[in-house]
Amino acid sequence: EKIAERYFEKRILNEAVPEEWIHAILDSNSARKKGKCGENKLLNILKKYGFQEMKTWEEFFDTQKCVVKFSKIFSVTNVRKNLNIELATKKQNKKLDLIIKCGKNIFLCEAKHLNTSGGAQDKQISELIEIIGLKEKDKNISYIAFLDGSYSNILLSDASGGDKLMAQKKDIGECLIRNPGSFWVNTGGFESLILDLNQI
Repeated sequence: EKIAERYFEKRILNEAVPEEWIHAILDSNSARKKGKCGENKLLNILKKYGFQEMKTWEEFFDTQKCVVKFSKIFSVTNVRKNLNIELATKKQNKKLDLIIKCGKNIFLCEAKHLNTSGGAQDKQISELIEIIGLKEKDKNISYIAFLDGSYSNILLSDASGGDKLMAQKKDIGECLIRNPGSFWVNTGGFESLILDLNQI
């Protein structure tokens, strides 16, 4: 990533490939990598508390405490069918990161890592807000938006900020009021949630 950035700093791009496009591609790849870091962090926390990673639907349904990654087997279509849910994101087949099961409770989780605000980051925050805005008929199925990184601390703090930050905080709060079974968490919040689930 750093090599690509240095290359584009020194190279003059022609009109056919605007520089903004290249930076957008770099931003999206960076976000994807950071999202995987967040996902791996959650998997490690879950493993620490006895959640096993499963590979099949049969294992998922037969195990009390487990986690699965969205994949070919756990595709959006299969998740909708097997859990009897809508998972009605604006981006029709948006796959999330993890499905966590603890007893009868099932959480669909999206993980992101952000250190700063900005255009691409605002889009990711909007995606997380959309996730906690989803509601299923089955009260045992909820959503978790996990945001790691320094921007998470800014969003979760009581400090006021610019219009964009305040609008994001307001949207998060409204979604959580409408959907009290859903969660917006950072690392500490996620660990607390898993501890609480373990005591049910």
